[in-house]
Amino acid sequence: MRGSTAVREIVQHVHPKYHITSRGGDGTRGDVFYQRLPYVSEVAGTGRKQLTRLIGLSGINKVKDKTRKYLHALQVVPFAQQSAEERQHVDIPAGTTQNPYLHAMLDEATLRTGEPDAKRRKVDPAATGGLSTEQIEQLTAKSRGDAQFFYDQKLAVKGLRKGGLLPGEQQQRRNHRPAVPERTECWFCLSTPTLERHLIVSIGQEAYLAMPKGAICGDHLLIVPIAHEASTMALGEETWREMERFKAALRRYFASQDKELLVIDRNVATLGATHCHLQVVGVPKAMAAAARRVFETEGEKYHVKFEELPRDADEKADAAAPSTGPLELLRRHAQDKPFLYAELPDGEGGSTPLLHRVEGKHYVQFGRHAAACLLEMPRRANWKFCVVPKPEEEKLTQSFKSHWKPFDFTLEGVDDEE
Repeated sequence: MRGSTAVREIVQHVHPKYHITSRGGDGTRGDVFYQRLPYVSEVAGTGRKQLTRLIGLSGINKVKDKTRKYLHALQVVPFAQQSAEERQHVDIPAGTTQNPYLHAMLDEATLRTGEPDAKRRKVDPAATGGLSTEQIEQLTAKSRGDAQFFYDQKLAVKGLRKGGLLPGEQQQRRNHRPAVPERTECWFCLSTPTLERHLIVSIGQEAYLAMPKGAICGDHLLIVPIAHEASTMALGEETWREMERFKAALRRYFASQDKELLVIDRNVATLGATHCHLQVVGVPKAMAAAARRVFETEGEKYHVKFEELPRDADEKADAAAPSTGPLELLRRHAQDKPFLYAELPDGEGGSTPLLHRVEGKHYVQFGRHAAACLLEMPRRANWKFCVVPKPEEEKLTQSFKSHWKPFDFTLEGVDDEE
């Protein structure tokens, strides 16, 4: 990497979200606008990962050419306004590399030691995220032409494994530790000291109900298993039953307000201590009938293709006990693949289970995006536009709890059944 040695040394220890460079001048020296593939660094002493996007601006010019941009708009959310989950949970895009400045400094040190040229020129897979030069160029071209972030499951996992960011079978056999260690704290585990407990609504034996950070609306909640699992597919049947019990209680609660329940389960592998959960939203009955149309219409824009699942598992469930709900359905139909699952209200008090199997690119926030569109609040698809100060979060949570109390089964005796 060319440029200032001082800057290279600084970015080994400081890990900004954006790193913007410019050659200055009048843009006539052949310099171009360049947006590098993102790179990931570990924050010393915390195990936290930080994703940095490097943007190189052209010098100021009067040419109407996107490759010569000298201005670039960013939507920056201050760290203090980010949720605890957002600060710790890092989605790793396809092609993400290790910090190139670390490799640049190591290369300089190697040159000073006078090692043979062959060794100096050997490509470190971690420096390219495990992807070939052709793939890197292809992804870079995509990043220049489309500001919308997509997650490419196949390329990302391939690159992370080869680059040492994800421990593959060979690395496990060789007892290699990942180049970037897994973070040790989970922001949904009740034992985490920094858990934002003021957002918790109810705590059961196997799961709890909470308001999300930056909710779409006052009827947007999370059903979170107490056990730490990355996927709902890994949860035990007792946990599923209690999560279904939360869903049933929420259906009754929203029905009392002439609303219906929408449920979203996103099961996409990401790097880090992911804690699975269900997003649930109360949808006014007048809007509920349009849920499937909105999800499928938006799905066409983002390559999300839904399949309607049969509901025989629910129909055969023992009415005397809480059902495990979609567990059997998903185990049969997801086929151990990443998926997006949604239970969409139909406007008549029922629901339609839809499944999208993730293969290739996937817009990770699609579920929230579609729900926000259904509620005619498209700008609230991004949680960053919805964050409010802690006192207001506390007020919203307490308000929901007061209305939810008559439906809250966790306030009953542990042996009571509804």
